[in-house]
Amino acid sequence: MEKIRLFFLLMTFFSMLLSGCKNFLHQDPLCKNTSCMSLDARNQGCAIDAETILEEKINGISIELRYSAKCDASWSRAIVPPGSRIYVEDAQGKKYGDNYRIPPNDPVKGAHYGNMGPGRNLKACIEIPKKQVICTKTAS
Repeated sequence: MEKIRLFFLLMTFFSMLLSGCKNFLHQDPLCKNTSCMSLDARNQGCAIDAETILEEKINGISIELRYSAKCDASWSRAIVPPGSRIYVEDAQGKKYGDNYRIPPNDPVKGAHYGNMGPGRNLKACIEIPKKQVICTKTAS
């Protein structure tokens, strides 16, 4: 009898846990379009539905423009050397998230994410330490 009770308690616990996770994954993001400007996509819940809408490889560096329809915002993702800046830029040259520079002793070995800009009509850019700027095309 005690094993059956324990079984039902565990089933109830896991059912509650799973329903909570499901609700968490389907939460509305914390920002939309211009309210996402220069914010982190993962912290705002925008990375959940994100897709890569542009990707280019230039001089051995792969750079992506990521877009979240729920947030209506975009950001850059790239593997870049320490000291680089990663950002998005609109057709008028306005930069979003360009205040983020990858630290010299950065422990991250994978991709870095820039902060967001409004909408999807942006391009993903990086500025590597020797001041060389590499960007994707502007998304439409």
